[in-house]
Amino acid sequence: MKLSPIRGHVFVELMDHAALAQSSIVLPDSVSKAEFYGGQIAGVGAEVADVQLGTYALFKPRSGDVFSIAGRQFAAVHERDLTSTMDEATFKLIRPANP
Repeated sequence: MKLSPIRGHVFVELMDHAALAQSSIVLPDSVSKAEFYGGQIAGVGAEVADVQLGTYALFKPRSGDVFSIAGRQFAAVHERDLTSTMDEATFKLIRPANP
């Protein structure tokens, strides 16, 4: 099976919030656990310019559609709805302010 995002969309493989709970970068209080979404970029549409496959990103959950494939959760998000990108080491340090 092949699944690819179209135009300016990306697929983000979602990461478990509990896995980030031991980290040391705290997001602001305005970002609650329910609003914190992030993961590794697993697919990039043809019109996406600023996002690389394999990098990590944060976004708000209402900005994309969440789906599962083979037990793994993904979100289809438009590039403009990503709030930041980073490397894996930085991503692993991030946690919600109010878990």
